[in-house]
Amino acid sequence: MESGGENLARVRISETGTDVTLLAIKDDFFERTLAHIPGVLGKLGCVAELRANGRYVHWGLERVYGEAGMQRTVAEVHRSLFLQVLRTPLRQLMEDATRSAAAQRTDVRHYLEAILRDPRALTPLNLGGGSLAHFNSVVAALLSLLR
Repeated sequence: MESGGENLARVRISETGTDVTLLAIKDDFFERTLAHIPGVLGKLGCVAELRANGRYVHWGLERVYGEAGMQRTVAEVHRSLFLQVLRTPLRQLMEDATRSAAAQRTDVRHYLEAILRDPRALTPLNLGGGSLAHFNSVVAALLSLLR
């Protein structure tokens, strides 16, 4: 096994002679699941949709890295994306919301109104120092900028 950097390794499969690149679980999640989703709000929505009854469900990550590793990583990414929304300037977040809404084939007003109707659907269980009130105020501020 040779290291291709801190977050990946190349491994030769002896039966086939094929080289396979193994990614760190967080990099795997970003590159294979989240990379095609535009915007931090879009990614936050995607990660939140993986949660059912307080647990995350991601068949591929669980199969490769195990259930505990998948749960830990997806929860960490969820929290990180949530905090990133809270820390992003409103002008930049409005551009993000516009891209995220377009990807869902809706206009930005409906997209933001849907978030505000059920903000807990997007928030991680561990808010990491953020708050639901702050999240709500950010989304409400974005809506008010549309008026």
